[in-house]
Amino acid sequence: MNIKNKPRGITSGSLFFEAVQSARREEIVKGLKELEYQPVYESAVASNLYDQIANRNKMTKRRQDFSNSVRNGLIFEALNILFEASASYPMMSEDNRTIRNKVISNFIEQTGSDKILSTLSKTNAFTAQIAKYVTETHKAIMEDNEEALKSNDLDEEPKVSPDDTETFVDKVNSDENKEEIQDIGDSVKTHVANGIEQFIIANIEDKEHIKDVLQNVEDKVATIQAANAEEEEEIKESTIQRGKLQIKKRLDTRKVGLYEAMVRDLSKKALANPGYGMITESGTLDMYKITAACEATLTMMVLSEALGFYIPNDIQKQYDYR
Repeated sequence: MNIKNKPRGITSGSLFFEAVQSARREEIVKGLKELEYQPVYESAVASNLYDQIANRNKMTKRRQDFSNSVRNGLIFEALNILFEASASYPMMSEDNRTIRNKVISNFIEQTGSDKILSTLSKTNAFTAQIAKYVTETHKAIMEDNEEALKSNDLDEEPKVSPDDTETFVDKVNSDENKEEIQDIGDSVKTHVANGIEQFIIANIEDKEHIKDVLQNVEDKVATIQAANAEEEEEIKESTIQRGKLQIKKRLDTRKVGLYEAMVRDLSKKALANPGYGMITESGTLDMYKITAACEATLTMMVLSEALGFYIPNDIQKQYDYR
């Protein structure tokens, strides 16, 4: 057979070759499609997982924040009752409400709710009962808000009802606790009043001392005589300087109580920081605000000691000028 003259056409070999090529093209296209799909799919899964984790973290944080807020709020209410029993009449005026709330809140923030409840539970039967009230009420409020806390709707906020707060306050202020509250209050009042009285007496004595020294200096200066005007002026200046040193020595060396140390410390800070809001329009120290803030701080310190809290020496030393 003459191969050269064989008709041209589709042979079984060429059909097979094209079939193989077609199959390879389909495999390649399919592979490419899978490569395109897989990253998109994995990215969607990762994004969804991330959203779930983020949402869970938000819910966990919301639960923790609400729990802390409830516990701190209940502790504040309990301490406020004790503070009111311990404070002087002027301290309980409406003008001083902000100061009272601030010192109580500061104590809770600096001490921590866990330590506060732990200390109260160990001090005595009364304080242990207060700690129990807080723990039980906190648990009940958390249970009442369980649905809101589990909800995926973060706009559904958990809340403390006024009835819960009122019931808690009534427990703390119950007849069975009134005697204990009054005893603590009377003890704190006496301690704080003694500190303020010491401050007042010391300042009166300082004024008398200063008055006597100035009078003595004036009398001496009036009788000074010297050979010439220049020498006489030097003697007068020396006499005045000795008088100033006498006054300074007394103010620097006499015993200073904690309340007075607080007043001095806050006065310095108020002058250096107008943001404290304790400067009058005329530019002088607002001693009413300063003494009220110091009285509230001292009241909280003495009250905390009465409840079993130890005030570290470094906190007291910051007010010790000696």
